[in-house]
Amino acid sequence: MPPYTVRCVSVTIDREVQEQPLTAMDTLFRGQPGAAIASQADRRLPLVKLNPLGPLAWVTLLGAFVSFALFVVSVTLGDGMSLVATLLLSGLSTLVGLSNKWELRLPRKYTGRAKLPPGDVVIKFPNKSFLVVFCEEEVARELFWAVEEIEYHIQNATAYRMISLFGTLMLMLGVIMLANAKLPLKFCWTGAYLLLNAAHWAAAALPQRLHWDLSAFQVEEQGIAGGPDNDTYMDALGKAIVVTKSVDWLRLGKAVPFTHKWDEWLAEAERAANTCGNRSGVVDSVFWKRTGAGKEGTIWNMPQVDCWTARESWDKINGCVDGLYEDIDGQGDEPTVGASREGSASNA
Repeated sequence: MPPYTVRCVSVTIDREVQEQPLTAMDTLFRGQPGAAIASQADRRLPLVKLNPLGPLAWVTLLGAFVSFALFVVSVTLGDGMSLVATLLLSGLSTLVGLSNKWELRLPRKYTGRAKLPPGDVVIKFPNKSFLVVFCEEEVARELFWAVEEIEYHIQNATAYRMISLFGTLMLMLGVIMLANAKLPLKFCWTGAYLLLNAAHWAAAALPQRLHWDLSAFQVEEQGIAGGPDNDTYMDALGKAIVVTKSVDWLRLGKAVPFTHKWDEWLAEAERAANTCGNRSGVVDSVFWKRTGAGKEGTIWNMPQVDCWTARESWDKINGCVDGLYEDIDGQGDEPTVGASREGSASNA
C-alpha cells in the first residue's frame, strides 16, 4: 500500500468450505491422512492449507517425470550403472521426504466459553500505512497469533538416525554408479539436475498466494469516508483511530511516542472517534481487486471538519504553525517490535 494509507477489511470463515470432507486430492497432494485412518477431529482440512495444484506440486511431478525419463533412457542405452544410479538417487529423495514429513499443528478453538472476544487486528507497515482487520478470535489465531507447532511423523531419534545413515549410503553408492555411467547418460543427468534446480528456485521465488489455499476465508474490503489516502502520518493515525474506536493498539505497537502531548492528542482522537459510526454504501476504492469494486459494503464515517481534525487538534495542543508536519511524520518512525517488510500486527 502507498505511504499514509488506511484500509480496513472484514475477514470471516466460509463454514461450507470448512466442513468439506477429505478427498483423494487432499491425501495425495496435501499430505493429509486418508479418510479411513484419520481421526474424527482430523477429517477436516485446516483453514490455512496447501494449494494442491501449486508450484510445489508441479515441481514434484516434474521430478517424478525426470526420474522416469532417466530410467527409460538407461534401459534403452543398456547402461546398468546409470539404471542403478537412477533407482538409488530417486529413492533417496523419496526417503528424505518421508523421514522429514511433518504436519503443522495450531491450537484448536476453545469451546468452553459461549462467546469469544473479537480478534480485530491492526497491521502497521514500515511506510506508515495501516490495515485494520475486523475478524473473530478464531480467524486472528489462524492468520496472526497462533503459535505454530511442527509435528514430525518420525519422532524416534534412533529411527531417524538409521534412516539418515541408510540415505547417506544410497547417496554415496548412487554417485559412484553415476561416475561409471556412459557419457551420454552423464549429459542427461547434468541436464536433469540443472532443470530440477531451476524449477525449485523458480517455485521459491513465486508469490506465497500461489502456494497456499485461503479459500476458507471470505474477505470484504470496507470503505472510509474521504478515501484511504492521506498526506501525513498524523492524518493516517486519525483515520485509523476513528475506524478502530480505540488507541490502546497504538501503545502496544509503539506507533507513537510516549509523551504527555501525544497522550492528550490520543485522548481527543478517541473521543472524536466514538462519536462516529458507519453506514452502508458503495465501496469504490479497493486495493484488492478480488474483493470487487463498486459493491455494497460498510463505509466508516469521519468526524465533521468543523468538529475535529487530526491536524487542527495537534495544532491546538502544541500551538503549532504550518509546516510542522514533516517533523511529525518522523515522530512515529521508530520500528515497531517484530516489524518486517510485511508489517507488524497489534490487537485492536
